[in-house]
Order: sequence, then structure tokens, then C-alpha cells
Amino acid sequence: MQAATDLAALDPAEEWPVVAPTVRLELDRMGALIDDLLLLARLDERRDSAPERAVDLDDIAQAEVGRWRSEQRVTVRYAGTPSRAQSPEPTAQRIVRNLVDNAIRHAEREVLVTTTTDSAGAALLTVDDDGRGIDPADRERVFDRFVRLDEGRSRGEGGFGLGLAIVRELARSSGGDVRVEDSPLGGARFAVSLPRPQESSSR
Repeated sequence: MQAATDLAALDPAEEWPVVAPTVRLELDRMGALIDDLLLLARLDERRDSAPERAVDLDDIAQAEVGRWRSEQRVTVRYAGTPSRAQSPEPTAQRIVRNLVDNAIRHAEREVLVTTTTDSAGAALLTVDDDGRGIDPADRERVFDRFVRLDEGRSRGEGGFGLGLAIVRELARSSGGDVRVEDSPLGGARFAVSLPRPQESSSR
């Protein structure tokens, strides 16, 4: 960004239209990084103040899948049953979005998002992809901050290695957790559990 703006300063009329897209892209990436770091800092201090309430995890998952309806490279599908969780709504939305974004980056052709409820009433979310999967030895490390298992990729692709760390911190802040398993699709499955609602009202 410094080099681009220095170059544009020499001849703004000619150079700025050329370098502006690069500068804006890097500003977006830096803004996203700062937002992620601030969120992790709040979670570290347990200062994420969004109120917890019963949320429809299935509605959140379907809305996220709908966001990718026009995706050409990967088919993103939802298959599940109604599932309610005790969690701040922004927390549940961020968990789903981060996991779907991650799955799309690693999928070959397909991502499947599923919601259900276990026998104890806890909400369950799974996000499957048909990519290369994650070696068992890396399944805990993948949740560490700034870890990217695909270091061979260019920095312009993917994120900074914070997305999955945020998922785990958010899930645990709501009393749940996340783990990695083998996916029936052949790649990785990220499975999230969130507590059942404290209130007894129906949908």
C-alpha cells in the first residue's frame, strides 16, 4: 500500500486509477484482520456483551447457504432439521459463516451444512466439504491462531488463519465446542455443539 500510494503521488491523474483497486483490496483485508483481532481480544477478556437468547440455528444456517446460491465453483447445500441454541445471535451467525467460508475455500465441488438436535436437546451444526480433509495430527492445531495448513497458497487467497480460532472461542464462550472429523463427502467435517435453550417456548 505504501509503494502504491507513493507511486500515485508522483502522478495522481495517471497512476491513482491503476493502483486504487490494489489499495482498496488491502484496506479491506487489513480491516477484516483488525476486526478479527479485536473480537478475539474481547473473547479473551470475556467482554463479548451480546445477550444470549434462544436462536434458530437452522434458520441461520439456511440464510448462510442462501448467500452462496450463485457460487459457480462449489455447490453449497443445506440438509437438516429445526435446531435451537442458547447463544447470542451474532455469535451463531459468525460461527456458521466462518465454517462455510472455510469449507468453500477447501472444497472441490460440494459443501453440505446440516443442523439437528441431540438427545439432550443441544443444537448440532456440521459443515462438510469434499476437499482433501485434515490430517488427524493437525485437527487441534487448526484452531490455533494464525495457523494455515495450506501455506503453499498465495496470501491473496484465504484469510489470516484466524477464522477457525474465532469459531472455537465463540462456541466455547456460549458453552459449546467444535471439533474436526472425517467427512462422509471425503474431506473435513467441522461439528459444533451449542447448549439447548434455557426457555421452554416452542418455535
